Amino acid sequence: MSAAVRAAILLPTLGLVFCAGPCLADAYLVEPVSLNLTIEAPQGLFRLASRDIEPIRLQVDVLSWTQEQGENRERPTADLVVSPRFVDLPPGGEQVVRVALRHAAARPEEQSYRVLFREIMKGPSGTPIEKRVALDYSIPLFVAPAAPGGPHLEWTLQRVDATTLLLEVGNRGNSHGKIALNSLVRKTEAGRTGLSIDLGKGTDWHYVLAGVTRTLRLHSRSPLSRGDSLLLTVEMDGRRVELPFTLQ
Repeated sequence: MSAAVRAAILLPTLGLVFCAGPCLADAYLVEPVSLNLTIEAPQGLFRLASRDIEPIRLQVDVLSWTQEQGENRERPTADLVVSPRFVDLPPGGEQVVRVALRHAAARPEEQSYRVLFREIMKGPSGTPIEKRVALDYSIPLFVAPAAPGGPHLEWTLQRVDATTLLLEVGNRGNSHGKIALNSLVRKTEAGRTGLSIDLGKGTDWHYVLAGVTRTLRLHSRSPLSRGDSLLLTVEMDGRRVELPFTLQ
């Protein structure tokens, strides 16, 4: 069995790893946890709800989102319009924030953005407010490509040394993929043995944007040898998928 496994899987947009459901903390709630726009439906909205006993002031911005050399990059963009950009939530109050494409023109690949909700911890006069830590949320927004498609994920697992593996996930599709690593086991004639692995850091690892390859370094507490048969279990679109590899 080769070390590379390929799969084409349609994955709908899911929330950023900061929020598995509605983004909720002591201060305020934001939903939905992700937003999809299309040329046919170029507008969307977020609903904000205060859970605080004090007024909350928020600033809303949209940044373009790319993944370059294994890192997430966010840059200012004028592709979308936000209204209102500044939100004043009274205690227990609610507010709708609308987001719309400035120019509705489809591109070959899905476009990725992040909508940032940032709490302003200053009063009208600029005086700092003495209360809890400010709460910021980053929520993904995607604009569908011109032609239907989806992610096409290609997986490669390489042995670096006895305790280190490199997992590469390349997305050859025209839309993002979202994954969650579940477990890694070694297969032998006696059965399967679970490996204790360090999945590394980075809450954004779950997303693989269109045309991007992400690399994750895995550390095993058990020594690994060439020829070992491994089975990686991942979660994709709410389904558990097992991917077999043979270390070279």
